[in-house]
Parts: sequence; structure tokens; C-alpha cells
Amino acid sequence: MSDVLYLINSRNFSEPGAGSLRELDDARISFIRGRGRLALASIERTLSELDASTNEYRDVVAFRLLVAAMTAQDVKPLLAEAASSYSAGSAALDIMLLCLEGSERWLAGDLIQGLWLNQSAFEHAQDAGPIWCFYAGFLLAKRLIDLHVPYQADRVIRDTRDLVESAGLFAFGPMPTALESVRHWQDGRLDQAERAARHTMRLSRQYSSAFGVKIALSVRTMVHLGRGEWDKAADCLETFRAGSELYGMPDSVARAAFGEAALVYAVEGPKAAAERIRAAWALLGTGSGYLVEDPARPAWLVAVALQAGDTELAERSLRAIERLVENNRGVALLEKAAAHARTAMAGGRPDVPTVLPFDRDFGWGRGVARAGAGIPPGRGQPAGAETGADTAAGTGVDP
Repeated sequence: MSDVLYLINSRNFSEPGAGSLRELDDARISFIRGRGRLALASIERTLSELDASTNEYRDVVAFRLLVAAMTAQDVKPLLAEAASSYSAGSAALDIMLLCLEGSERWLAGDLIQGLWLNQSAFEHAQDAGPIWCFYAGFLLAKRLIDLHVPYQADRVIRDTRDLVESAGLFAFGPMPTALESVRHWQDGRLDQAERAARHTMRLSRQYSSAFGVKIALSVRTMVHLGRGEWDKAADCLETFRAGSELYGMPDSVARAAFGEAALVYAVEGPKAAAERIRAAWALLGTGSGYLVEDPARPAWLVAVALQAGDTELAERSLRAIERLVENNRGVALLEKAAAHARTAMAGGRPDVPTVLPFDRDFGWGRGVARAGAGIPPGRGQPAGAETGADTAAGTGVDP
């Protein structure tokens, strides 16, 4: 039923002819079932049958951008192609270009401009179809979470949940709950974070949806780290890595990469953790707002590197947060995170709460390493190296 409702409520922009419409519906179903590559292939076949000067074509281009972005595909070539041939007439394409330009700015470390573009997309989407409004709201909520603007983030999360229910977009139902799990974890409400993460995974199974599960798994990893439950954290990370059919967006990939490095630190020590950090550097969000989703992260990276005797990595970690400060003047959160990192660089212990195991003797969270605690298999392959592909059935972790 969720498939049928999604098809009905995604058909509110310009549509191609009957033959192309069947191909497009195949793409939509593949998309929500976790078959991102099949969805993109069906979209390409649809576009090959359409006149590139029509609104129908531009709307399908917008859908191609949406699928690529939400299934962790490389959107840059698609975005460049869409922008080069852009002409007015498609609200969907306008919204997606704003969303993805905002995401590009965000990932490049220009957080203020990225947030402004995502806010503009959200405002434009209020008069567009539900799917575009949902995606713009989801992105905006995550940006607000990263920047620790809780009341506005909670309001946008509520709006996205209301849209899911009113428009019948139940295939995306796990995503607002996944964002709530991030909010609870970020505020230190570990029990509530775990409940929301488990509920996200139940909704995913209920609606045969590929969305939100990797966010939930990455949050559960951090919850278990905060409790010192290293074996459970390892189980979640292994499921995260093994779930190649579950879409992993950049924020959950970064969170899982931090969790994996923190688990290695807690169990194997700082030298092994520094090696993991180096291997996962591109996944850690060190050029974007994901670095300060937990403001202790920059200081933790510095401290672990120094404990490992890796001064170059410590200096690189400090430069990462200082570069964010330089690119986003006046953002107090970034300045505080940089101050914590400088304290760590000087050998001090920053006064900032976190679930990261900062000190192996007594833990910076609630946990102390236990003998025999598990380490994720596949050492050397950072969490998040694989993203979406085939089916959403089964997560391997007891809900």
C-alpha cells in the first residue's frame, strides 16, 4: 500500500506519455525499495524518450537528482548537466538545484551559504509537490541539527512527519524518526535516542523502505559507545557496513566513521585509532558541519592523535576545525569547538560532554573498555565505504 500511495502522491508534476510513465513508475518503485542504480537506469531510459525542451523532461531531471542524492550516488556530474541546460518552468528542478547547491556548499565548509540555500529551497517547496517539500525539509532539519539550533530543527522535523502522514509518503516515514534519534543522542538522551533508532528500523521493515536505517544504526553505535557497550557498538557497525542495500547519506557515514574510530580507540588503543582516523579521513566530515554535530569531535581527534604520537594528524585535525571557523565567521559553535581542540592540542582535557571514549582509563563517556569486546570485522575498510544497491529487507541487528 505504501508503494501505491507513493506513486499517487509523486505524480503531481508534469508527466510524460503512457510508455514513459510506466518506465518512470518502475524507477519510483526501485527508488523506494532500495534499488538506486536500477531507478537511475529507468530514469535514463525515460529521459531518452522525452523532448529536452519540455517541462516533463526537466521534472524527470529533477527526479534523477533526487534519486542520486538520496541514494548516495555522485551527483556532481548530474548537477553540472542540469545546471548547464537549465531553463525556467520546473518548480521541482528549481528546488533540487537549490538543495544540491546548498549541500555542495555545506560539504565544502561554507555552512552559512549552504544553510541559506537549503532554507531557500524549503521556502520554495511549500507550493510544490510533497516529495520536493519533504526532501528540502529533511535537509534543512539536518543542517539545523548540525549547527545545534534545536527548536527550529524540531519544528522542521514535525513538519516533515506531518507531510509524510498527510501526503501518504510512508516510504519516507522512517526519516523524521531517524532525525529525532540524532537529536536525542546529541542532547545526551541516550535511552530516547535508542528507542527512536529502533523505531526507525521497525518502520523501515513495515514499509519495505531503504531510508533512515543507516542513520539509526550510526546513532545506536554512538549510544552503545556512551554506555561502554563495545560489543553492541561493533555489531551495529558491522551491520552498517554489510547493509550495502541501505542508503547511507553523508551525515550517517561520518557518524559511523567516528564511531568506528572511537571503538578501535577504546579497545585497541590510540595508535590503532589514529590509523583508522587516517584511513577514514575523507568520511569524517572534517570539511563540513558534520565535524561539530558533536562539538567534542575536533578535540577528540587531536587528543587521540597526540596519544598515538602522531603530531601531524593532530595538527591536521586542529586545522580542519580552524578552517571551518575561518570560512564561517561569527558561528559561536564552531569557535567553541576550535577552542576545545586547541585545549587538547596543548595537552589539556576540554570541558565538553561527549559519548566518545576520550580517556581509556576512565572514559569520557560512561563506558570503560571490557575484556573481549568486539571490533568490527573488515579492519582497514572504514564504515560507510559501501552505500545503496538492492533491497531493504533485514538489518541483522535485533530491533
